[in-house]
Amino acid sequence: MKVLALSPHTDDIELGAGGFLTKLHEQGHEIQVAVFSDCSTYWGHLPLVEECVKSLLYVTDSLDFFGFKMREFNRQGVLDVLMKFDTPDLVLLPSSSDIHQDHQVVHNEGVRAFSRECTVLGYELHYNCRGFKPNYYVELKEKHVKGKLQMLSEYKSQIKLHRPYFDEQLIRGLARSRGLQIKKEYAEAFEVITLIA
Repeated sequence: MKVLALSPHTDDIELGAGGFLTKLHEQGHEIQVAVFSDCSTYWGHLPLVEECVKSLLYVTDSLDFFGFKMREFNRQGVLDVLMKFDTPDLVLLPSSSDIHQDHQVVHNEGVRAFSRECTVLGYELHYNCRGFKPNYYVELKEKHVKGKLQMLSEYKSQIKLHRPYFDEQLIRGLARSRGLQIKKEYAEAFEVITLIA
């Protein structure tokens, strides 16, 4: 299966779907990641690109950066980028309930580009989401949660700044909560945009 993971900024895809990506990689699926902004206009002093590359090397060697300025995404520019990709089997993108403006643009244009041709799932960034209603769950084992945490551990600059969404207890707590909803130990939850079997 070919997977296209859309990350508006460095670290979004790992936070929203790092466990699922770890599981997909373990299963041998082909994963391609598109990162739209390196956040350099806001955080130019931080080594986010290098950290992102190190993080995503755990699950893919197919990674592209597209140089959008943070909080200045434009719909046509994002759509033009997306149209360069061959249609995958699965697209992961921010959920429709995500209130960050850049995430909304990537969601809307990802839906426009792919939702009539392949399965599209919206991932949860719980600190940005209002009214997220998951209807697709991916069971995770301890090794997948550890894989997600290992990916996130590469963001040394974010950890040093004590970003709360990088806290291991918070990450494990959300995975436990989503797992409880499906009677499993751990899970990540997604919003189905299109499901093609």
